[in-house]
Amino acid sequence: MAAACENKCFALYDPQNAKRIHTIRGMHGASVNCVKFINEHTAVTSSDDHMIRLWDLRNTQSNLRTLRGHVGAVKGLEYSRRDSVLISSGLDGVCYGWELNSLTEYGCLYRRLLYVPGMLRCRLSPDNNRLVMATTNGYMMLINNLSLTTLAEDTAGFSPSLYRLMQINSEVIPAAVPYISVFNHTRNNVALIVDFHKKNEVDVINGLTALFVSPPGSFGSDCFGLRKCGTTRTGTSSRVKVPIIPVTKTSSIGRTRLLR
Repeated sequence: MAAACENKCFALYDPQNAKRIHTIRGMHGASVNCVKFINEHTAVTSSDDHMIRLWDLRNTQSNLRTLRGHVGAVKGLEYSRRDSVLISSGLDGVCYGWELNSLTEYGCLYRRLLYVPGMLRCRLSPDNNRLVMATTNGYMMLINNLSLTTLAEDTAGFSPSLYRLMQINSEVIPAAVPYISVFNHTRNNVALIVDFHKKNEVDVINGLTALFVSPPGSFGSDCFGLRKCGTTRTGTSSRVKVPIIPVTKTSSIGRTRLLR
């Protein structure tokens, strides 16, 4: 196990006895936000210093590589074993895909996957077929039938914040209409999730600060996201007059839970 620490370090623990094995200090120039294991010997960390670093846990005197691209604090890391791609999300609103199989002494190939204003965390489903993102704007964004290769192309021009504004105001914004087709795509199908429990609404100030995907079957097979009837709920139901976001089931990934 590993713990990311505010004092620029991360600690490794033995899960069998909960004892600390090793602490790597001074690994970043600011708070460490995430630790992600790629395999039994390799870990990746991200930080408020905008950097992502790869580590060989057998020799932690120096990091293997430093990945640069973000211009804001990097808050989320996920690894798609299916694609051998590291996914990072940051306060700059950008989600990058890093092709770790292309590592060189200077870094590795990477590409911008999508832009979501106010993005904080991202999580992959266990089968790597869905990506969910938490934001500071009071909604989650879910991508079904995920294809990292074509994600940038399939979501080009789409602004989730603009569509969310249409829902809140119940009126059409012409600039957003050409991109509504993302909700009907077979590949990289998008859904916005705002249906939270009454009296547990997420506001713009607090946002969604933590996110995880539970194992399949942990919460049954209830609906995940918005209801097909066309109503959205943030405590009370409000009818929207914009295209309906399709229902997404949780039978394959369980329910996404939010911690405030």
